[in-house]
Amino acid sequence: MPFVYIPTRFAPIIGVQATRTDSKGKYRIDDLSKIQKSKTRHPLIVAHANFASTRAEFDSVPAIVNVQLAAPAIVEGRIMDRVTGMPVPHALVSAQGVGEHGWFQTRSDEDGQYRLLMTADRYNIWAEKGDRMPIAVDSIAAVNGKTATGADIDMVEGAIVHGHYIDAQTGKPVESAGKLRVAHYGPARPRSGAAVTSTTLEQDGSFRIRVAPGKNYIYVMGAKSSTWIEVNDGQELELDLISGRAEQLAADRPAAKSTPKDPAFQPSRQRGNTPLSRLHDHLEEQNSNQDKFQEPWLRTLMQIVELGPAAVPELCDELDATQDNMMMRCMGFTLRAINDWRAVPALIRAIPKTLLPPGSDMGLIAEDKQLREFAHKFDLGQRDDAPFYSFARPVREVFGALHKLTNQQLNDEQLFHIFLDGTDTQRRMKQAMFNQQALAWEVWWETKADKHGVPEAFHVVGLPKLVLDAKAAALKPDARYKSDESHSNWILESMATKGAKRIAFDFDTGRVSPLPTPWHDLPPDEIPLQEVEQWATEQGFDLLGTQVHTQVGKTCYAIKILGMQAWELDKSRWKTSFSSITLEELIEEEGRPVENYLFHQGKNFVDHLATASFLVITREGTPGLIFLGIEVNDDSLQPGGISSGDDELNPVAFYKGRRFAFSYLRPVAE
Repeated sequence: MPFVYIPTRFAPIIGVQATRTDSKGKYRIDDLSKIQKSKTRHPLIVAHANFASTRAEFDSVPAIVNVQLAAPAIVEGRIMDRVTGMPVPHALVSAQGVGEHGWFQTRSDEDGQYRLLMTADRYNIWAEKGDRMPIAVDSIAAVNGKTATGADIDMVEGAIVHGHYIDAQTGKPVESAGKLRVAHYGPARPRSGAAVTSTTLEQDGSFRIRVAPGKNYIYVMGAKSSTWIEVNDGQELELDLISGRAEQLAADRPAAKSTPKDPAFQPSRQRGNTPLSRLHDHLEEQNSNQDKFQEPWLRTLMQIVELGPAAVPELCDELDATQDNMMMRCMGFTLRAINDWRAVPALIRAIPKTLLPPGSDMGLIAEDKQLREFAHKFDLGQRDDAPFYSFARPVREVFGALHKLTNQQLNDEQLFHIFLDGTDTQRRMKQAMFNQQALAWEVWWETKADKHGVPEAFHVVGLPKLVLDAKAAALKPDARYKSDESHSNWILESMATKGAKRIAFDFDTGRVSPLPTPWHDLPPDEIPLQEVEQWATEQGFDLLGTQVHTQVGKTCYAIKILGMQAWELDKSRWKTSFSSITLEELIEEEGRPVENYLFHQGKNFVDHLATASFLVITREGTPGLIFLGIEVNDDSLQPGGISSGDDELNPVAFYKGRRFAFSYLRPVAE
């Protein structure tokens, strides 16, 4: 039976804030203190030998907390010390999802055996114990309801790499004072995942990092300085990293080998027997195994592109047929590379499908010079000399192809940070928005196609009929709500900033807009602020970036409310979430109505620079929480820079403005 307990620093004991469920799955913990209003959420753990450990939360006592257990995806293995030949007990074992970035941990038993119960994905798995380094498991598949065995991890002595970060101009070490870090990918942290090990550069620009034997990629985070190095176990090697120099492996390295064909793999659909169909079958298999994002996978993309314009009709058929995230990314990339106008209708038809659950753009590495040059030639990155190339989410790859083929944009960037999440109402709004954007492209294309010599068969887009999710019930203030996923590190620029790219924000959908074209190039003192505000309101935006004068005569960045109801909450609500609460409770017990701007406001004062937490309800009825952060006046952050701690308290960013985070509130029944 499941074991239900309140976690503490001690092992749980039945009867001490812990119990087991009965035969019907019901449980009751009745030795907790009564909590009328909790300032933080309290965890509840449900453990079962046959399911993944599941965490729930509550913010009051008494409370009813229902928990749904899911069949786990299990991976088993053993940790062995290669130096002593003995198993490694009590090692911390970590698993990071390659696709969805899930994170799970456990410890090995006395015999070095470990067992991870996880959600379905591919995982990189490594162990940590003392001064040993792991030879990690790379991209092992974990499938719901199944157990993958033999994921053994060898612990080795490792090698020490030490040296300095050198300024290429002066030849002297770069003084760091802890502002930069040196990191590594390699056998201990596979490149298929995002996890690295890192160390801080010392004041004198020196570093010292332990890596596993084999080929390792050593680099300075946030700087163009990297190299590949091959080391032996137990070796100590001196290495200097030079600013502006991104080195690669020697040209005579062994060719990358593709993963052997999986006899159990079956393509998602019958594609035929053409050369491109066979490449598509192979690409789909690579997308599902450890070749994904590696050189054999990139070589398949290159082989598809090398087929040239003759492949376009079949590539369009593939884009029309697939709903798969990876295949849509790949089709966008290859159609952009071939650069044939006939691809435009299929790319437009794909726009509604690019509304997907939250995901990430990728920064990938190609050691092979030919593959690296191919990737840089056609990726969406801005620098052909960067050590990484980009491989983006479907929405960016598909629109990137449209923009290159047509040299046309229809304010498509407003969709780039919108995901298929939120309440039913929000999902419907987002689906309608993506479909509306596709309709705008369809109208544009059908007036332009005949001017570009495109065969008549490709003149008509033929968008499929929009099918929306079920309509949600009306907002009920007395209904119980829970917090959805939080969204951090957002900034609104001021509409008074010339050329600002992020001035308006639609809370319902996550849509962001730049300063519109009529005013984009005007000097700041000539931008008609009232007209911009009217435009943002008419376009359905809820927040507008601006600037205001404070009581002390200074100007600060601010966020203006557009038709949105807002109540400031107690300061203790900063970055908290709810498992079950009504809007009435929040408003009546602690909500203080605010108007015009999101500022910390007392009875007789306004603190323009303070952080604050707000309950908000949009004109469309979407409830949520907004956490107002500090203003940013330092825009010196560079790509790859490190962000630590609370993003909303970080004074450095890519651009100036006011920071904020947010989360939606959804009905508990959803």
